[in-house]
Amino acid sequence: TAAEAAGGAATVDGSRAPLWEAGDDEEQGAAESFAIVDDGARCGVSVATSACGRLAAVGDDLGRVSLIDLELSRVARVFKGIRAAACAFGGRSRLAVLAERRGLVRVFALRFGGVVANLQLASGFEWRVLSSGDAVYVAAKKADA
Repeated sequence: TAAEAAGGAATVDGSRAPLWEAGDDEEQGAAESFAIVDDGARCGVSVATSACGRLAAVGDDLGRVSLIDLELSRVARVFKGIRAAACAFGGRSRLAVLAERRGLVRVFALRFGGVVANLQLASGFEWRVLSSGDAVYVAAKKADA
């Protein structure tokens, strides 16, 4: 399958596993049209999809968030320097990226825009970024001492 040809994805134990395999009742062409982003060096640690299902934001263990256009099977944009990122989409035009280690939420205009908001977070809390429709929420829970 296409997943095996591209090497699949790294699992937690470091082995390789195919991301997708065609079943007996599925068309052979479906597997070939499935795109895989695999440079061998990075492992995805978080993923968020847009409400329309066209975009996905994947945070990796090397401190990058890749914005992937799922219809075109291409990486549309890469945001660097954000380790252990969590993401949420705000409607069709915004991506909120939580960099909890830095105590920061950055909101980006999708595709080609820059940072439209920076939110500094208080220490002593566990933070999450969530979305519902066009809204993005930043939630906090008091961290255990």
